[in-house]
Amino acid sequence: MTATHKPSKKEITDNPKFYTKSGRLTAYAFACGYVEGDETVATPTNDRDGVTTELWKDGAYQVRQNDWRHGAFRPDTGHRVLWEGFHTLPEARARYDAACRDAARAQRTGEMLW
Repeated sequence: MTATHKPSKKEITDNPKFYTKSGRLTAYAFACGYVEGDETVATPTNDRDGVTTELWKDGAYQVRQNDWRHGAFRPDTGHRVLWEGFHTLPEARARYDAACRDAARAQRTGEMLW
């Protein structure tokens, strides 16, 4: 399950095993297969013209980012900007947050991420 939406306050308080107080997924949620995701899209009707960033756990925490803009090379994955593994959730979150900031800046300015 991908969590690309921001959970409501009710969802957060009703599911403390899955969400931190700030609305982020917990280590337990990642162990259950949840994926934290972020998308920056220029056109809301086209999910293939922006940048996707994901954080999940498959033994190690993984951060992956694909750029779908600028005539991406592969229609199924876009252009892979990064894919890094981390031993701890705080390390992975720090990289995920930085990647999301980079994606937002690139979407605003039109610059390439790769």
